[in-house]
Amino acid sequence: MTAVISQEIIATYEAVLAVTRQMLEAARKNEWDDLASLEQNRFSLIERLMASDMNDLSDGQLNARKAELIQSILANDTETRTLTQAWMGELRQIIDSLGAEKKLKDAYSATNG
Repeated sequence: MTAVISQEIIATYEAVLAVTRQMLEAARKNEWDDLASLEQNRFSLIERLMASDMNDLSDGQLNARKAELIQSILANDTETRTLTQAWMGELRQIIDSLGAEKKLKDAYSATNG
């Protein structure tokens, strides 16, 4: 693998890391629309990596940097997922509560209608 291609791959991993940091920050701030947009950006970067990173294992320094970046990306993803799942749980409770409220109103309306 040429040095230029190696640097492009590292730059793409670094871009993925930057996006996952932004995603984590958006999740911390409950900015769910921003999080969804950033997820699309991350997906396109991952697709680019899948097409270009041929896993040349002969460059130990390159592989060490890639491993470091991947570990950071995964750590950000894990924390983002934890925050997202908590929000989804809260959203599910709100939706369930609204559903119960509607059933109660419907039942009350039927008996007084």
